[in-house]
Formats: sequence, C-alpha cells, structure tokens
Amino acid sequence: MKLLNKTLKTITVEDILEIDNQPENFESLQIEYMIKFDGNTSELRNDFIQFANSHQDGILIFGIQDDPKRIIGIEKNEVDGIKKVLNNVLKKMVSPILSPFPEYRAIRINEEKYVFLINIKAKEIGIYAIQGNDNPNHKDYYKYQFWIQLDGNKHRMNIHELVELIEQKKNEL
Repeated sequence: MKLLNKTLKTITVEDILEIDNQPENFESLQIEYMIKFDGNTSELRNDFIQFANSHQDGILIFGIQDDPKRIIGIEKNEVDGIKKVLNNVLKKMVSPILSPFPEYRAIRINEEKYVFLINIKAKEIGIYAIQGNDNPNHKDYYKYQFWIQLDGNKHRMNIHELVELIEQKKNEL
C-alpha cells in the first residue's frame, strides 16, 4: 500500500504498521519521516514550505524513524503539542498563508503511542516563502527564504532556481 495513494481519512493503523515492509513508502520527494518534534519551529516551517513549493503533495509523518525504518510512535501530549504549533507557527512568517491549510490526523498504533500524519498540498500557482521576522518594524521583515524538496532533502533555493520553479509551475497549467 502506497500512503500517497490514500487520503488521510482512509489510512489505517494496518497501513502504518506495514510502512517498513513497503519500499514505495521510503522517504522521498513526497514523504518525510520524523521521530518526534524537537521544538524547532523554524525547521518545521521549512519542512512545510519545501512540500508546498513542490510539484506534488507531500506527507510529513511523526513517530517513525527513517534509517533504519522503525515505527516508534509519539505520545498523545506530543500530538497535541504538534497541533498547537501547526496552528500558531504556520500562520506566522509564511507568505502567503498556506492555502489550503495542511490536513492532519493522529492514528493510534498501540495503547500509548500514535503516529501523526500531516498532508501538505502543493501550491499550483506561485510559491510560498518564509519571512525573516514577523515584526514589520524589524530589519529582516522583508528577507525571504524559499525552500523545496530535492532528492528527499530540504533545499534552500537561490534566485535562479526560484525563477525556474515559477516558470515550471506556470507551464504545468
């Protein structure tokens, strides 16, 4: 079962438990695994923007170790913490505001642990940026960073890559 062929609502605990047996679910341009959220909100913003600026939707999954792939799970309070961060952090310093806002879902994998999945829609026209600061009076307010997913890794784009991506998206319409 390939996770990307399903909607978040239709992914089951059985699908999650089979992740490590399915090579099509390796980390890729569309899937990123994270053991847990380490509190780094800047890095989390980058993770979201890299998928949103790509050509295809992406899914970020907390509670799974990538190498070697193991389902670890996270506790309910960690799920709640990630939800709070999503609802606060993604509305700050992301320009324009992500639309549609990423969908998310927690799936219980045992009595105490969950896997938390976040589906990030690719922006069809244009791209997203991360502002240098959320205070309009700060000198870095108008400094932007642009990220994309390349070969399973986050990549900060330079101006040439940025223009090329905008042109590619325009031509895909």
